[in-house]
Amino acid sequence: MLKLGYWLYKPSSISYHDQEKEIRTELAVYGRLAQKHGVKAVFHTHSDAYFGCNASNVLRLIEHLNPAHVVCISIPATLRFVANRWRWHWDVKGSHCHRRGEKL
Repeated sequence: MLKLGYWLYKPSSISYHDQEKEIRTELAVYGRLAQKHGVKAVFHTHSDAYFGCNASNVLRLIEHLNPAHVVCISIPATLRFVANRWRWHWDVKGSHCHRRGEKL
């Protein structure tokens, strides 16, 4: 498992969509590295002004990637602080999402 860090939204930097595009590109690179080395790249979600703070945003970042190589992991306690319901969070992200402590 290769645990990835967080991507903080930087409002004074490039546009939101350009930042999102850069992250998607980075995640694709991590996915190729994970595949090459036989591990999973794990995108750890976070609340606050981070990319991946809710289910819809995570899906936009990872839906194009193979869940055999790139997944996200969410801490249920973190989800209390965002406008999501647990069930919706897991359903939106589907096979890409795992709870912390769950076998990948």
